[in-house]
This record gives sequence, structure tokens and C-alpha cells, in this order.
Amino acid sequence: MSKKIHNQCKGILFNGRIILSLCFLFTFNSKINAQSYFDVAGTSVTFLEPLFNRDNPSVNYNSIEAFVHLPLLNGEKRKLLLNPSFENIQMNFVDSVNGIRKSNTLLTSLSYAQEIERFKFILGGISRLNGSFQKSSDLRNDLGGVAIISRSFSEQFNAGLGYLFISDFYKNISYPVFSIDWTIKNNLYAYLVLPRFILLEYKINRSIYSGVRISFSSFSYKYQKNDFTYLSESRIRLFCDVRMHKDIWLTMDAGIIGFREGFDEVLFSEKLFTPKDYSDALMFKTAVVYRKRLKN
Repeated sequence: MSKKIHNQCKGILFNGRIILSLCFLFTFNSKINAQSYFDVAGTSVTFLEPLFNRDNPSVNYNSIEAFVHLPLLNGEKRKLLLNPSFENIQMNFVDSVNGIRKSNTLLTSLSYAQEIERFKFILGGISRLNGSFQKSSDLRNDLGGVAIISRSFSEQFNAGLGYLFISDFYKNISYPVFSIDWTIKNNLYAYLVLPRFILLEYKINRSIYSGVRISFSSFSYKYQKNDFTYLSESRIRLFCDVRMHKDIWLTMDAGIIGFREGFDEVLFSEKLFTPKDYSDALMFKTAVVYRKRLKN
């Protein structure tokens, strides 16, 4: 992946679950769909092991996340989905005197979808409450919104186009979103939410799926009243999803994180700062989810 492509993607400053939650609406309980599954609820643990580089400092983090998708309205043509999620993250900038930095994020999206023949329209609102959660002065609430239109070209292929905006500590971000759901073969599936996420999934049998996930993310975390941390990175992961019991799944990811840059403890009032490069890292993630497979 070129540095130029990464620079175009690094402006996405929030958890990718927003995009995935909105796009799940395109296919949840739909007669025509390509999306292979829908995660109702789950919890995950992520940890990193830096690959030290004498030219670049290192940063590692551990995080715990829990989420739920609540269908408030699930009609044949209309759907309303509430998606709250909570993340606790501990970041360690090895070259920093600040040591381990901790932050919490409560992310909530409310999305409405309307289906008209082969088209689907989505409007969504986003709230990202971030900080220490110890006192109100340490919290910041960023708001955003999204609008997407999707078309089902066949039972195997859907495509969507939209636009998303959200505020952030670092800067306000807006960008177009392009999504594809494609069942290439009965056991091979592709899901793209560009420029954020790429999934290629292969069905081994009814209880085991594997594949590749590629994602580009940037995010900032607030700590005290006037300072925050920022980190941008690209992830390539191999995964294996195993059915433990009926709709309960264990998911396991392992991969590498590269093109990393960021900064530690920057005052919000300071507008002049330059992110520094950080060394690559190995990433490991495991999750337990309640998953409804739409295609078995």
C-alpha cells in the first residue's frame, strides 16, 4: 500500500463500527441481500505487540469493547436501528514521559432505513462521548451524520453511495462512502466500505469461516480537560470465525499494523503540531458475538 493511499484514508477519525452498523441496515431481514451476517451483540479484546524500529518510536494499546444492535423498528420496508457501544483503551507511548494513557468512549448511532423497490435509503445520527468519565469537564461529545443510498442489482450484489460527517478533537471530517456487498460464489463473499474497510470471507463449512480484513483508521482520545492523543494506522488481518453454539460465535484475528503516526498529550488550544511516525505492530483480537447468519 502506498503512502499516498494511506494519506487519503487517514482522515477517518472514529470507530469503524459506525459504518458497519449503518451498512448492516441494507440487508438486515431483507428479501434481497448479499450481506452474510448480522452481529446483534458482542464483546472483544484487542492487544498489540510493537515491532521495534530504531528509527521510529513505538506505541502499543490494549482495548476492551462491548456493543449491541437494537432494532427499534423492523418492518418489511422500514427499519430503525440503535447501536450503542463502549470502549476502554489503554495506550502506551514508549517515548513519552506520560506513561500509560487511559480513555473511555461511548459511541451511539441511530439509523433509519427505507426500502423502495430495489433501492434503500439510510439517514443516521452519530454521538461520540469520549474522556475519562470521572467528571463532566473531562468529557467531549462529537456529533455526526450520514446519508447513504443503496441499490440491489441482484440477489448476489448490492452497491451503495453516501456521505458522512463527524466532528473530532483533531479536526472536522467529511468524506464520501462507497459500499459493496457481493456474494462471489456460494462460499466466497466480499464486503467493502470504501475508503474504510475491506472484507473477504471464505466459508469452510457451516461452523467455520475465514478470510482477510483490511481497514484504515484514525482516532483521537481525550484525557484531561484540554489535552488529547491521536493515532492513525492501517491494519491487515487474517481471521477465523468459529460457531460455538447455535448463534454464538468466537472470532479470532491476527495481523500487522503499519503506516502509523500520531502524537501524545497535545493541548486542544494548540493548532500547530506535527504527527510523528511510529513503528509497526502485531495485532491480536478475539471476540464473542451473538451473530445471525443471513447466508448459511
